[in-house]
Amino acid sequence: MKTPKNPFASLNTHLARLVADADAWLVRVEAGRRRTTGVVYRIDGDEALIATVAHVLAGDDALSVARGDGPGTPARLAGWDPRTDLALLRTDATGLAAAPFADDTEGLAAGHLALTLGRPGRRVRSMLGLVAGVGGPWQTGHGADVARFIEVDGRLPDGFSGGVLLDLDGRVLGLNTHALVRGGTTLPVETVRRVFELLATRGHMPRGHLGLGTQPVALPADVALQESQRAGLVVVSVEPEGPGERAGVLLGDVILRLDDRPVGSHGELVAARDALAGRPGTLRVLRAGAVTTLELSVGEKAGPASLDLGAPGAHRGCGRGRRCG
Repeated sequence: MKTPKNPFASLNTHLARLVADADAWLVRVEAGRRRTTGVVYRIDGDEALIATVAHVLAGDDALSVARGDGPGTPARLAGWDPRTDLALLRTDATGLAAAPFADDTEGLAAGHLALTLGRPGRRVRSMLGLVAGVGGPWQTGHGADVARFIEVDGRLPDGFSGGVLLDLDGRVLGLNTHALVRGGTTLPVETVRRVFELLATRGHMPRGHLGLGTQPVALPADVALQESQRAGLVVVSVEPEGPGERAGVLLGDVILRLDDRPVGSHGELVAARDALAGRPGTLRVLRAGAVTTLELSVGEKAGPASLDLGAPGAHRGCGRGRRCG
């Protein structure tokens, strides 16, 4: 009698291939004598933009990125956002490829298999686990808006901060960090992309301010067809003398677009608001059954210069000669 073929053989081969492919876009980040993981966010001409975590960096450190043995390639800090613990580096793009980021995490659900990848040393390391839970928008302890809460079973290993959560199609679902949630969490790709696009263009993370409280609401069928979107955000509170009130926003208005960007969810409003921080724009709203456009100037709030954990690089586990979270 023939021995049945191992039913997990093809899965093993597939997972090993995903980890091997990550060698081209997952790097070791060296900040002084501290080490953590980074991922190639984008190739920009002769430069690679490297996404990593802010809590391992210090202003006086010499930065480098490396794969395998040998000395790393010098890198420079292009911007950081301590509220989300994300930092952007620029380095020579030789031999690197951009990571395959997913478009979003909409289909992610508890029970899905996922790979957690890190590169605190010479080689890519991996953990296979289950997505333990997926929640809605949340705020970090430092006031940053995050599009989705993602919990993966097991504790994030040391040195895996700045690494990625990978689905079984090989797409990056988000970046991992120790600094925001005990045991570690994954910042979803929607938040990662929003933060890094702003860091790449502005060098810092602007925080827009509208002075409005909102909740998602389904649009009437005729308005949904006219505006080519199914949902908007109903205004439930208006801050006195805030940008929204000065623009004439009223309780019960339904926000459809901010400066021509559809806003059917909290995450979309945050992304549009932050991109317009400190600048004039328009707000398209549904009021009493009619669509109208308001002129407004989005405020900008200053963020903290560093995490409350202390100076950058002071996170626990980041002592001299130690791998960082």
